[in-house]
Amino acid sequence: MGAKVALLVRSENREAKGLD
Repeated sequence: MGAKVALLVRSENREAKGLD
């Protein structure tokens, strides 16, 4: 479960960086 959440957070972080 933790790994799944980390993956989700990492994906969102990557999208946020791309948006910037």
